[in-house]
Amino acid sequence: MELENYSRKYRTNYKEVVLKIDDAKELVEVEKEEDERNFEMEYTGDTLKINYEKTGEDSIIKKIDSIFEELVFSLDLNKNIDKLINIETINQKFEEVRSDLFQRELAPDEEDLIYKFSSLLENNNNLADIYKEYYLFKYLFLGIYELSDTKKNIEKELEVKKIFLTDMLFDIKMKYDEEENEIEIKGKDSLKFGAVNYVIKLIKNGYLKERMNGGLSVSLKGKYILNEDKSIKKGFLEIVVKYQKVAYMAEGDIFLEIRHLFNIEEVE
Repeated sequence: MELENYSRKYRTNYKEVVLKIDDAKELVEVEKEEDERNFEMEYTGDTLKINYEKTGEDSIIKKIDSIFEELVFSLDLNKNIDKLINIETINQKFEEVRSDLFQRELAPDEEDLIYKFSSLLENNNNLADIYKEYYLFKYLFLGIYELSDTKKNIEKELEVKKIFLTDMLFDIKMKYDEEENEIEIKGKDSLKFGAVNYVIKLIKNGYLKERMNGGLSVSLKGKYILNEDKSIKKGFLEIVVKYQKVAYMAEGDIFLEIRHLFNIEEVE
């Protein structure tokens, strides 16, 4: 599946929905987060450039977010993301933003956010931390560039950073349908990612009660439909975390459900 050069505009929408059991034993929505962005992606064979639409907002998160308005990656021989080329520009932008923010009166959590990004950018060669922390890359490249060679099926282990309180490790299977020109993605949590610690964090944050004895399950599914030049036309990815009662030979009642929903579509 050889990728052709292209330049495309996209709209993405990310939703995180938390459902929790109430006194009536029904799942009700307790939290919801939504983020929509527009960007342009240009692929040249050797590089991948992403330009985000400016938001114009003055919040601290948006200020820090603005340093990633343009990302330029080099690609290796297999067309996988290799290095972040414009890291020096990003560092320079961050220094300007940090200088501006520290002239304000900041809350402790806002200061922590700034120091977190400072730490993130200290290692200029650690591309993995930079793009895994930036939410779009959790979802956009689950298989697009891995399937750019002649393989039609790929099984791999993939880490997705910061999915609701913790990092997760997925066993991923990807299948490219040449006739339909689409990529199907399925995955489940790897036992290596530490489910026990995840449940402890859920309890500490008030999403579960300690007396709720149950089991954790995580599923992932998605599909990307491609254009003739192998750029993305539209797609979705869904990660669902469930904590439910353990029942013999059947699925028990669900105590908590967390849905991560990502959609992308090409726009004119």
